[in-house]
Amino acid sequence: ILGQSTPVTDALMRATRTIPIVFVAVSDPIGSGFVASMARPGGNITGFTVLHASIAGKYLEILKEMVPLLARVAIMYNPNSVPAGGKFFSRPFIESATKLKVRPITAEVHHPSEIENAIMKLGTESGSGLILVPDNFMSVHRDLIVSLTTQFRIPAIYPYR
Repeated sequence: ILGQSTPVTDALMRATRTIPIVFVAVSDPIGSGFVASMARPGGNITGFTVLHASIAGKYLEILKEMVPLLARVAIMYNPNSVPAGGKFFSRPFIESATKLKVRPITAEVHHPSEIENAIMKLGTESGSGLILVPDNFMSVHRDLIVSLTTQFRIPAIYPYR
């Protein structure tokens, strides 16, 4: 069985411990409990990961390079659809923010109205930016996010094209 994403792979893992499962587009297979290690996954699950937690810090470095006057940046995600409830990405993000002297903001969202509120709040101060990490919830609402960041002129980094 092919599991494309962390939530799908999690559901498949709960459904069977005997049928082989191959995952793709899973950010933290070890932290999510799918495999013991990438070298020796064990169990009935194996797969490919294309992202490392450090990507959130790299996104911030790129955003700061693009917008030198960046003063505060929000990392936005739904804690129910990212690894470790967001800690997987937020730790390296906060480390980079400290290094770059940018105020980190964690914007946990569960509903489109929370996306709107978070982006509108960012839009009230100049020097704001937004980082989105790989998250199925964010992908579903990308049109809303792009529209709002454009409306409020907030520079943003997105994980996908």
